[in-house]
Formats: sequence, C-alpha cells, structure tokens
Amino acid sequence: MISHFLKRDLKDSMVFWIILGIVTALILVAYWRSPSVSLVFILGNLYFVFPFFVIQNVAGSILRTDQMISRQYFLALPVERNLFFKITLARIIIFFLPFWILLTISGPNLFPASKFNSLLLSSLFYLSYFFGTSLGLLWLISNQLLYMLIVEKSLRFLTSKKRFLTNLLPLLIFFLEGLVFFLCFYLVFKLLIGSTSQLNPGILLPLVFLCFLIPVGITLITLRVTKKRWTSIA
Repeated sequence: MISHFLKRDLKDSMVFWIILGIVTALILVAYWRSPSVSLVFILGNLYFVFPFFVIQNVAGSILRTDQMISRQYFLALPVERNLFFKITLARIIIFFLPFWILLTISGPNLFPASKFNSLLLSSLFYLSYFFGTSLGLLWLISNQLLYMLIVEKSLRFLTSKKRFLTNLLPLLIFFLEGLVFFLCFYLVFKLLIGSTSQLNPGILLPLVFLCFLIPVGITLITLRVTKKRWTSIA
C-alpha cells in the first residue's frame, strides 16, 4: 500500500523533481564559481516552496481538480485511518527532504565549532539545531494539513463573513505558535552561543530543555488535532 502511493507520488511529481534538480545543479555551479550566501538563500526558498505544489494532491481535499484524489476516497480505502494518516505524513515529508537536508548541512557552516566556548556547548547546539529543524518541519506540515481541513469546513458556510472568521482564528494561532517557536530557538541560540553561555550547566541544561519542551508540546497538540480531523469525514 505504501509503495503504491510512493510510486504514484513520484510519477505525478516527476516534472517538479526534474525542474528542482536542474535548478539545484545550476545554483551549485554558480556557488562553486562564486560562493554567495544569497545563492544558498535562493536555494532554500526554492526547496521550501517546492512541497506546496504537491501537498494538496498527497493529502486529498475537497478543493481539488479532476486529477486529484479526495480525502474521502483515502478514508474509504481498506487501511486503518490512523495508520493512513501516518502514511500521509510520511509521503509529505519526502517532499520536504531537500529543504531539511539543506538546513542540516547549513547548520555547522553557519555556526562553526570555533564560536563555542567548549565541545559540550557545540555538541549540544548541533543536537538542538538538528532536533529543532526536524520538529519545526513536522509542526509546519501538520499545520498545513490542519489548515486545509479548516478551509474545507469554511466552504460549508453560506456567508463570506463566517468563512472569513473560520479561517482567521487558525491563521492567528499559526502565527502565534510560529512566534513561540522562533523565540524558543532564539533563546537556545543565546544560551549556547551568546553572552549567556557562561551559565552553570545545572542552569543551562534545564533552560535548554524547557525551550524545546514548549515547541514539542505545541507540535504534539497540533498533530493530535490534525489527525482527529483528518481521519473524520464529518
């Protein structure tokens, strides 16, 4: 079942993958001839936008073309719904892999070990960076799925005012959660690499743990709400 959908994803998005590969090769050649942070920034934006061309087709939605498969069809398949939700997440994550790999590679280059006061701080920072970027992408994907479901719900209202209000609150929550994520990661950055890195490990480690505990909680709650709504036809 999983391999069937993975093959379908690859076939349906082959053109996008080919274009992405060609543009990546051109940017890498340009970077090799003249290294520039702007080229990496352009590549990062390209990788970030890429999944959104296919995410709706993978997840299924009422807002679809004749070539897309609806979510109701997915839920009618002889697969346990919670399992299929996990399969859907895995299928979407594949399209975010180029962006995730770029972020993972960029970390050590943007923050070399020489910037840290000790091997412990640098190791802790790289582990935190890897975990934070992975968690952030999982949170982003779950939010995208959740917002698609909210758009489906808003289509049931006859007045534009109700549709607007139905879409507005989730957007405000999304930006608020994003702000919390940014502040938590920024605090980790300041604790491990900034002027406060001289803190006693007995204080430093609990603060870093707390900074990641909050985003983890937000992500788990978002995933739980998304799974509950996605696996329900109503």
